[in-house]
Amino acid sequence: MLRRYVDAYESGDVSNLAEVLREDARLVMPPYLEWYEGRVSIVTFAEAFMVPGSPGLVTCGGMPTKANMQPAVAWYLQQPTEPTFRALSVDVLRIEDGKIAEIISLSSPAVFSLRPFAHALRAASSSVATLASVVHRSGPAR
Repeated sequence: MLRRYVDAYESGDVSNLAEVLREDARLVMPPYLEWYEGRVSIVTFAEAFMVPGSPGLVTCGGMPTKANMQPAVAWYLQQPTEPTFRALSVDVLRIEDGKIAEIISLSSPAVFSLRPFAHALRAASSSVATLASVVHRSGPAR
């Protein structure tokens, strides 16, 4: 499930994103107060930055990992004017009945100082070639 979620974002395919989400899925982004309830709401939000041609597109790479014994993705961002990737967010997924029921997207750089993200960030920073294998076009920096 985790790989399908990352692949959906990496390919910019919102229909594949919709397939991995439960109909009643929820997306929260602490510390921001906004949240999205339901598959349609999440996909509509994601379309704004996933679909090629969107004005907020930037280069991102996702590294599958775990957080709190849950599947997670550490997302890294590269601005068009920057030569390296920087930490963007960590999405922690709650899976129910084979689909994503909840996405908790943590956008604080402090999250990346925690294990295992600190190691992943060092690896990404030291080798853009490694991260380039998972590069995709994705959304605006938060």
